[in-house]
Parts: sequence; C-alpha cells; structure tokens
Amino acid sequence: MASTRSARPRRATRNRHRPRYDDDSGSEADHRPSTERRPVRSTRRTLTYREDAGESSPDESPNIDSSEDCETQSDVAKVSAPVRTRSPVQPAVGKRKRSGLVGRSHFDSFKQRKVNSATPSQPKPLTTTFTPLGPSGRIPPWQTLEYQILVRIFKYAAYPLYSSASRPNATLEWLTSLSTLCSSFHDAAITALLHSPPLYPSYRAHRLLDLLRRDQSTLSINYQTKIIRLEVEVKQLLIRKSGIDLEELLSHTPLLTDLKLYHNHDSYASLIWAQPSQAKGKQWAYPTTLFDHLDKSNIVLKYFEWNGRFPKPVEVINIMAEMHARPCLAQLRSISLMNLDLPEKYSEQEKHGARDVLANGLSKLTQLKHIFFRNCDVLNDRVLNGFPTDLESLSLINCSSITSDELSQYLATSGSSLANMRLHGNQALDLGFMPALKQRASKLEYLSIDLTYTDPTSYNDTGKLFPYFTSLL
Repeated sequence: MASTRSARPRRATRNRHRPRYDDDSGSEADHRPSTERRPVRSTRRTLTYREDAGESSPDESPNIDSSEDCETQSDVAKVSAPVRTRSPVQPAVGKRKRSGLVGRSHFDSFKQRKVNSATPSQPKPLTTTFTPLGPSGRIPPWQTLEYQILVRIFKYAAYPLYSSASRPNATLEWLTSLSTLCSSFHDAAITALLHSPPLYPSYRAHRLLDLLRRDQSTLSINYQTKIIRLEVEVKQLLIRKSGIDLEELLSHTPLLTDLKLYHNHDSYASLIWAQPSQAKGKQWAYPTTLFDHLDKSNIVLKYFEWNGRFPKPVEVINIMAEMHARPCLAQLRSISLMNLDLPEKYSEQEKHGARDVLANGLSKLTQLKHIFFRNCDVLNDRVLNGFPTDLESLSLINCSSITSDELSQYLATSGSSLANMRLHGNQALDLGFMPALKQRASKLEYLSIDLTYTDPTSYNDTGKLFPYFTSLL
C-alpha cells in the first residue's frame, strides 16, 4: 500500500533572489532563479577526550596557576604566605577552552578578540625589593654583613608585622621574600620573622605548629629556638574550634620570654561594642594549667600581659596576685595591665579590697622595671604604693581615676629612677605635678603627655574631671 506522504506533491523551490525592479532589461532570463549553490556553513570540529583533558595545540600553552607550585618555597615561607585563590579571569586547567575550536567565521574571531581586549586586567600585586642604594648610588654588598647586624636591620625595617586589630603590614610578605633572596639573608630573615612569628589568622598558626612538630635535627634550621615572643589573639586562636592548643605551642618554644594574650577589640577604646562589658558568646579565662605548663617546661617569662576580658576584671586581679609568686612570672621585668575596670555596683569597701589585692600582686615582682596601664580605672594611690621603687618606665593610658596629687606623691617616693613616662587620656590628671617634676624625677629623659580623652559610653563624656588651675607656681 502506497504511503500518503510519498504521494504528497513537493513544494517548489523558493526563489531566494528577488528580481531587481530597477533593471530596464525585461528579459525573462534575468528573472530566473539562480542555480548557484550557497556555500555550506562551516561546522565546529568535535572535541576529543584528549583535547578536553587539557591537551593544547603546539601554538598555545596551558594557563597554569603558578601559586600551586610550592616545591620551590621554603617551609617558613609557607607559614606566613596568605591563602591564594584562582583568579576569575584565568581558566582552570582541564576545562574546555573555546580558543582551540576551528571553523569559526572571521566575525566571530574578531568578536572574541574584542571581548578579550575589553576585559579589565587584574591589578599586579605589590612587590617590594630590597635594593637600598648607598651614597654613591650603588647597591652596597649587604650580603657580606655579619649575621647579628642583618638581624637587627631586618627587625628595624619590618616590625611591627601587624597593625591594629591584627591587620598584617606589607613588611610581613617582604620579610618572607627576603629570606629566599640569597643564602646569606636566609638565616637572618628567618630569625627576624620567627622572633615574634605571625599567628593570625589561624591557618598561619597551624602551619607554624606543623613546622615545629617536625624533628628539628633533620632541618637546616632549628626553628624552635628562634621563637622569643608570642602574641596570641584569644578569640580566633583559643576560643574557636579552628584554633590551636596553646600549651602544645608553648611546649615547642623553649626560649620563650614574652607572652601576650590579647583581643582584637582592645584597640577600639572609643567604641562601646568593643568594651569588655559588651562581650558576647563564649568567654575565655586564664587557666591554671597554663602556668603549670610554663613551670614544667622551665620557661621564665620577662614580659606578660594581663587582660580584664579573660573573663572579668576582678577574677583577673585575684588570679594575678596568686600567679605572680610562680617561678614562670616571678622574674618579670615588664608587665602590661588592660581593661581593669571595677563594676559600678561595687561598694567603696569592695573597691578598696580589689585595689589592695592588685597592689599586693605587683609588690611580689621585685625585678619589675616597666609598667603599662591601659583602660584601668582601678588605678589610684593604693595601687601606686605597690609599684617598685626602682621603676624605669611608666605608662598610664586612659586611666580615669589617677589624679595629679596621687602621681606627685608617688614621684616623691619612687620617681628618682624613672627615665620614661607616658601620660595619655587620663581625665582626672592635670599638670599639677609638673613644677616639682625636675626634683622628683631627675633621671627622666622622655615625657609624653596627651590631654585628649575618649569615652565609649553613649553619653560621650569626654570632658576633664579636674578643676581648672590658675598657675603652676
């Protein structure tokens, strides 16, 4: 039986070339449909599995991210190197590339080139090179300097590695790249970098721990003996699950002398949400096992910082007075006290008791030479009486309770050895102590006074808390 579809008449070929109506020749042959065949549209070549896997033609080379090649970097460079991600402009290796296709028209090729040329180029990373010129305009032979001289130069040029709120400075990467510049710079740059190693954010701390866990006898440098100072951000490194074990870190630092436990909000003295009283979430407290581990490891600290955030000022004052008798803290030469504000609900008797405990704890440090108070309204004449008589440096920053009469009394009894004094933002401290300063602090070489005040409360009470004085005579 014949199919009805085959019997259907075929449609005549459509005339794609219309006649030109402006042609004067009325010849019928001129209006016949053209028998010339149109050029066949070019088709794209099918990619094979080999090409899809990343094999390129001899004319083009695959675009490979150079940050993945880490075999040429030293171990200590990985500690401070930031985590690098693939640039969105660079195609990933192994993905299908349209540039290798053939059979495109000239217009498509031109359009593709136009899009590529209009794509904004990525900014080049800031690179610093160590090329200091001498007086003659030539680069001196820095690599011939002694090891200790190079260490002091690198520390002076690179420190501090972090700014406020643990923001890394550009000198951190500069010091890391300097260690790979030449063999003579390597040891000195590593010593300067690990003197106070970068631990923030947490991935840097984990990389450092991985390096310290290795057998140091199999490495070219004993990295454990390079660490002298540790600055640990408590919230990111000790509270969160992604943090580190502080006691494990201390077990790999036999020559440690300085330990600072801080919070990123400590630098925001004028913001109410950054104050210890506004802290939310899980809190951290100074564990007794920390000082037990320091004594067990025979680590004798020369500098330590107490912070009223961990967890409350009164609790910190009580544990401070107890731990200052420990061998790990008994030989402190510098101490820092921050955020020690007594609660407003405390009675005067309770405030006097807390100040007496603090003064008693400071009096146990017989070798103390430098004291730094910041954001502490607990400071008054009772606490000043606990200071050693041979103190060399005193810094009082944003301590609203200290008065000029109390400071004058302290200088009269214990100011003969002071060489450095900073007084910034103390609202109740006027300049009444200045007339007798020369006689009471005869060895004073540096004095810095700032009478501007900050207040984090909603009242913004930044006025003075002392009466105007008419004369200094």
